[in-house]
Amino acid sequence: MRVKRLLTQGFSHKVYHDIQQHQTKLTFRLDTTYLKYKAQERTAKIQLLRDSIPTGSSLIYRGTEGTDEVLGTMKSNRLGRKSEESRKAPSHDIVGYIRDNDSRYFLSYTPCRETVKPYTVGLSLIPKKGYIFVTGLPMVYTTPQKLLLLNEKMFKRYDKRMIDAMPQDDVRGYQSIVTMTQNNNEITGIIGASAKDDWRSEVNKRMHSVIEVCGPGRIVSSVMSSNEPAHVRHWQNPDFSPELVALDIVFFDTPEEYEEMNEKARDMGLIGKDERLPTFSDAQKLVGQLKDWGDTYGTSDTMKFTAFPKKIKPGDKATLVEFLDEQIKSNPSVKLLEELGSSPTL
Repeated sequence: MRVKRLLTQGFSHKVYHDIQQHQTKLTFRLDTTYLKYKAQERTAKIQLLRDSIPTGSSLIYRGTEGTDEVLGTMKSNRLGRKSEESRKAPSHDIVGYIRDNDSRYFLSYTPCRETVKPYTVGLSLIPKKGYIFVTGLPMVYTTPQKLLLLNEKMFKRYDKRMIDAMPQDDVRGYQSIVTMTQNNNEITGIIGASAKDDWRSEVNKRMHSVIEVCGPGRIVSSVMSSNEPAHVRHWQNPDFSPELVALDIVFFDTPEEYEEMNEKARDMGLIGKDERLPTFSDAQKLVGQLKDWGDTYGTSDTMKFTAFPKKIKPGDKATLVEFLDEQIKSNPSVKLLEELGSSPTL
């Protein structure tokens, strides 16, 4: 009863309760659901998962193995761990994060519903359950492949630092971060700038659905694929509403590098000749206002900003707010929440 009192009633409460009541007490969290399916049933449930993962222009995916993350997420009603509770580094080194996943301020997603599946149960040695979070875009994110495209030398500097610090015998086995990022289709959500920030998405508003899956574990991979999980059950959030605005920002090491990235983005047609790329300082200034707008307006499709007018200096809050306010109010799909009557859904 105490656990229930701690939770906000709603989607997150239901998912937490449904999973918690079937939680195994085994130390290794072994789950034999997949192995109990007969071949025909297993095939049907694998296909059901393929068919049932929702898609949409504002939807992305995160896979998690076992129950620790899903229960923590539903209990807190937030996507990602609170900064002061995380054991990860207080770092915004996006290049290093791509390799070691060590930052309390970043959270990885994929825009691909096939890519997400191995992250649920495909890496486990033993049979397990896992979960797919289907969620809207976060308020602030970055795209590693785009960063590499616009600022490859930032990645090459990282490679050089790593190689210079290695024993000579280990250099041959080193995998370049450039290669890793070229093969990385992730979206990296940014959930804070410092320990006092909380930019995390609210589950009851921004999570579209949760899908429970099961897999056989790599221990039986010689007879069945561990990368093809089967569908177990599915929760859909009736109150889902995507973020009103999402900022796709870039990272760089120097102002000169940022200007080079802007020039390259213009040459490639990624932004207009009178535009610039959004920055981390823009996000820091805007997040509070983005939250206020999100509590006032609703939309069926997130407004994604990959560029701002070049005349607006990075971090100029007043002018950025004025620009975004105009964009929001001129968008016919944006409505006051009180006019919508209920949260927009996909």
